[in-house]
Amino acid sequence: PPLPPAMAWRPGDLQAAFGRASRLEQYGPRVLRQPARKIPWIVQFDRFFSEGEVREALELLGRVHWQAAALGDGARVALRNSSHAWLSIPAAAQKGAGVRVLEVLMRKMEHLVGIGRAHFESVQAVRYERGQYYRRHHDTARTVPLDRNESKWHFASPMRILTAFLYLTDVAAGG
Repeated sequence: PPLPPAMAWRPGDLQAAFGRASRLEQYGPRVLRQPARKIPWIVQFDRFFSEGEVREALELLGRVHWQAAALGDGARVALRNSSHAWLSIPAAAQKGAGVRVLEVLMRKMEHLVGIGRAHFESVQAVRYERGQYYRRHHDTARTVPLDRNESKWHFASPMRILTAFLYLTDVAAGG
């Protein structure tokens, strides 16, 4: 039966999706880690974007408005201190650049994960300068209380179940 509009997957679909994605030879998959207990899959795709698509994406990123991004878990730990920009096909169309490469990215991501883009967040580009960092963390959705006693909570936004990193540049050492 078809899934309800708010659902991307049924139980067990995540494992099946990674198994399928790890066999998509056109993207050059390398399984770096398969799940064990609570350890997630990590699959690297060495040919996800062509050199031309990388150039096109870098050209688009040269035209976006970068915003300072400081991410942390309150006052205790700084998780990231970089710059970011949210990218979407409608916004790129207004600027007159980047529509093709974003469309290619969306199509490839849909093929890779087996989920339609209606379940995706907008693409977030992140830029790091010397001395900036991104520490390991878990993405979670913001919760809000459903009652005055705060005994019941619900998610204010959908949970992020997958994160895909697309590196457009490389460094000799470090990062």
